[in-house]
Amino acid sequence: MVNAQRAFPAPVASILSVFLVPLLLAVAGATQAAAPVNVHAYAHDNPGWIVPGLHVGGFSGLVHVPSDPPNVAYTIMDRGPNGQVTVDGESRRTFPFPDLAPTLVKLKFVGHRVEVLQAIPIRRPDGQFASVLPNLESQDETPWDANGLLRLPFDPEGLDPEGIAYDPVTDTFWLCEEYMSLAQVRRDGTLLKRLVPAGIEAQLGVPYARGVLSPWLAARPQNRGFEGVGITPDGRYLFAAVQGGLLLPDKATGNASRVRRLVKVDLATDTQVGEYLYLAEEASSFEVPIAQADMSLSDLAAIDENRVLVLERDKNAGASARVKRVYAVDLALATNVLGIADIAGASLESMDALTLAANGIRPGAKSLAVDLLQAIPGFPYEKTEGLAVVDAKTLLVCHDNDYAIAIDGTTRTDTGEVSHSYRLKFSQRLF
Repeated sequence: MVNAQRAFPAPVASILSVFLVPLLLAVAGATQAAAPVNVHAYAHDNPGWIVPGLHVGGFSGLVHVPSDPPNVAYTIMDRGPNGQVTVDGESRRTFPFPDLAPTLVKLKFVGHRVEVLQAIPIRRPDGQFASVLPNLESQDETPWDANGLLRLPFDPEGLDPEGIAYDPVTDTFWLCEEYMSLAQVRRDGTLLKRLVPAGIEAQLGVPYARGVLSPWLAARPQNRGFEGVGITPDGRYLFAAVQGGLLLPDKATGNASRVRRLVKVDLATDTQVGEYLYLAEEASSFEVPIAQADMSLSDLAAIDENRVLVLERDKNAGASARVKRVYAVDLALATNVLGIADIAGASLESMDALTLAANGIRPGAKSLAVDLLQAIPGFPYEKTEGLAVVDAKTLLVCHDNDYAIAIDGTTRTDTGEVSHSYRLKFSQRLF
């Protein structure tokens, strides 16, 4: 860990000429988003059962494999619907479906429907189904049964997948997940390795966990870890996005911060080679209530070694939604903050845009590629969580329907929410 000791307020003229112009690109992005010439909606309106009482759903990422037809993609199911119940004055996180295995799902888009071609449960290297239970008491929420009365065990091999990417070199998938790991799996769902923040591998105590990521990434908010992942078309680099602000130095600072982390990994060596800052939209700039902590990075697609597409969203749905956007992010001139824990004792999360610039830190340059609220009139969903690139003129997006179950305390209600995916076709290249 390196503590940079260079809190230098650069001369104003230098800031304006060297940092402020790129910074304005990072903050404001382009004012004009690309308008799709064709939007096609697909409904997953006849889901089968994944476990008793739970339909296939919870689609939390999306990727298109280049060798597949353009109407085929893979998604990943998350840890299932969760609830919170208060028992003896304590708020407890419930897992009504603790036997659910995280599952790869191969989808086909036909007519106006989503068809499931294959559901592939993730298995540990020993062949046992992976669980969705949290890993570590020191890092994660304590799991309880549906009533909040029986404490469930932590599982150092549990996964809560939120994103999926395809590696053309090894013909494998990489998942990113809330318990703060990047996990490689074979097409048959067999788990090969997990890359975790340095120091966490010793706590997990599993032989396939490698502590190669920045240690401070472990300071993510609970249930807001890695949310998006993408791999460059040549298979050389993996990029991953942390959903929210790291809690550095504390929860209040992290929740108020616009800073989000993008991680870059060299897949040939499983080495983290980059860490960049992304500035989320300013929540207070909107006329409806949005907490800064709820301005989330939901998915990521890698274009090349310096460019990614990032799906950013707020927590609102329907008429109160303001941010369901795809940004093109250029990291070529962004500061690689790998190894910088803080600057003269101040965390990067504690800094606003101008303070970052004054200390020589350039975030990635954002430009608005697609505004989904404009591209898809009446778009009703909160959890826009999947983004896939089919080609330079075609995107797929999907939303997480939380398995069409709402949980209030110990009461479960079938919401009837249908998983929808959308194909957006553009007349000009997006990148």
